[in-house]
Amino acid sequence: MKKILKEKLKGLPADKLAALVDHICTDNDAYISALEWLERYSAKNKPVKGLKKNNVDDELLEKYASKAFAAADDSDDYDGWHDDGYNPELYTWLDKISKLGKKGRLSFEAKKKFISEALEMRRTDEFAAEDVVTAIFDICGEKKDWLYVIEKLGKSRNESDIEIIIQIKKDRLKDESGYIEERLKKLETSYDYNDLAMFYAAKNDLKSAIQTAEKGISDLDKGVDILFGSLLGFYARSKDDEKIETLSKTAIVKCWKKDAAYELLFDHYKKRDNYENAKAALANAFKESSDEDSTRLYKVAENFLFEKDWLSLKDRFLNKVRSGDFGGYLKILIAEGRKDEALKELLSGKKDIPYYSYSEYLDVAEMLKKDFPEPIASYYLKLADRIATKTFQSRYRDARDLLLDAKDIYLKCLKKESEWNKII
Repeated sequence: MKKILKEKLKGLPADKLAALVDHICTDNDAYISALEWLERYSAKNKPVKGLKKNNVDDELLEKYASKAFAAADDSDDYDGWHDDGYNPELYTWLDKISKLGKKGRLSFEAKKKFISEALEMRRTDEFAAEDVVTAIFDICGEKKDWLYVIEKLGKSRNESDIEIIIQIKKDRLKDESGYIEERLKKLETSYDYNDLAMFYAAKNDLKSAIQTAEKGISDLDKGVDILFGSLLGFYARSKDDEKIETLSKTAIVKCWKKDAAYELLFDHYKKRDNYENAKAALANAFKESSDEDSTRLYKVAENFLFEKDWLSLKDRFLNKVRSGDFGGYLKILIAEGRKDEALKELLSGKKDIPYYSYSEYLDVAEMLKKDFPEPIASYYLKLADRIATKTFQSRYRDARDLLLDAKDIYLKCLKKESEWNKII
């Protein structure tokens, strides 16, 4: 079909070709394709006579924006698209806009039109808000572009709009005094204080950085995790160990993740070869740790602590691992050569294993299979029966795999085919 069309087009005069293109471009998608072809052509060849590059780019921006806004409107009526905020068609067009903007050929008027419309859409589509801002930032390049965005957001009381203005002044316009003025008006969260503190730190104004972080920790009631980490770093740079002691007593109680804060403190003291303080911080980190982190911190403690200290803490640490991460506990026993204990714990341990934990226990069984083939084969059989009788049909494949593993042990390791046949 393309060959026939190509032959026909060869004989058409220019005015007829133009009429054909005009006819085809009544379809919006075809028009966009034609513009994209022209945009690629003009980038590689001499400009088309009478056609400025930004004319094509401006037109493409308008068409891309129209598609993006339509996709955002359509998604409101499409059940499921916004369950997780993902709207593939919208993001496709926003990505095209970003790539177009980065080429730097859009006119200021075209940018202004898109910025105005995009900001309006952003207010009505919270799921796409961040991606819309990304597209706006990608088309802005000159000072007047950024000032126009600030102008459009200037009267807004929305916190995210105010934050955009602050970041534009700091990162895009490099307006330091303007940034500080705006930031000081909005110091409400740990992020806000940390943003200003890190700004000062980047300018080697460590005194102002410390004062800002200290004020944030003092003013805020909770959630100062990021500020704690920054201030710890500032104190380390100023070699102020006394203040670090005070910080650990007053700030960590305000952190959401106290274990992570104590671990930062541990890393600091470890680097300073302050063993006693590092030991205390590590013990606190382990005490506050979540189930999933307890095994990792157990290994950190094992490798860091002096033997005497480790032996005095080991049982307490291991008991917490056992209660929070049973699979990790079994692997520790195996690593320490206590395979008999690991097998006993595995076979008499938790009966109500959640579906998502089977793989971890099977990893343990695999580690023990060589030393204890028959008990592990029996374990596979019991687990297969439990899965087959108490789970959905979709889990039957897991039960089948366990039966095959048990069969493999009986036939290849134990050489007990007759016993296997009795079991089956």
